[in-house]
Amino acid sequence: MTCPRCKLQNPDSAERCDCGYDFIAKAVKSSYAEVAAVEKYGPPPEPSEAVRADGRDDIIVGVGTFAIGLGLSLGTYFAGMGRTGGYVLFHGAMIWGLLRVRRGLHRKRTGLDLL
Repeated sequence: MTCPRCKLQNPDSAERCDCGYDFIAKAVKSSYAEVAAVEKYGPPPEPSEAVRADGRDDIIVGVGTFAIGLGLSLGTYFAGMGRTGGYVLFHGAMIWGLLRVRRGLHRKRTGLDLL
């Protein structure tokens, strides 16, 4: 039989789908994977407002760091135009800034820290 929730093919003798849908009660219960994870690792951590606030700070610092890296890169590029010296690309600052923004967005969305 096909699960109406996740469309997974199940044997006709199945009482529950892997996604947690109970064929007898016609309701969603916890999935086997969730139950096994809670038994093995304990309950998941609760979202924290402090982590969400830290996420906002991460976004601000990340955008600022990226902007500084980009500004310095463009400054050396335009200063070196017409010369043979070239320019300096501050890619480390830009990459670090983007990673910090990514972490901040995750923290704001979920309220949880990345592992």
